[in-house]
Amino acid sequence: MVTPEATILVLNESLAPQNLSIKAAFQPMLEHSIFKAALNRGAKLVWMPRLDIAHEINARRLSFTAAEAGAATEGVPPLGPWNRQLITMWLRAMEHNFATVGSWLA
Repeated sequence: MVTPEATILVLNESLAPQNLSIKAAFQPMLEHSIFKAALNRGAKLVWMPRLDIAHEINARRLSFTAAEAGAATEGVPPLGPWNRQLITMWLRAMEHNFATVGSWLA
């Protein structure tokens, strides 16, 4: 079997139901034999943190950094300071979480 030189398994916390803990939501996947086999072959596990306001950024058709900077689109006001701070914290968490695989993404 041919496997990629670098494999990242990204678990997107935004896909977890709000009524479940992140651990409970992803437990079946984490315990799956195929998932475990990929990790045993050297795949890296990365958690993508939840960003609850992602839909607001998407509705404005902005990048995360543009929304964080307070950019606006025609007819839609920019995000307020609280939501912009949430983006800042999310971007920091993303940078931290993906640091171990950053060289693979360059």
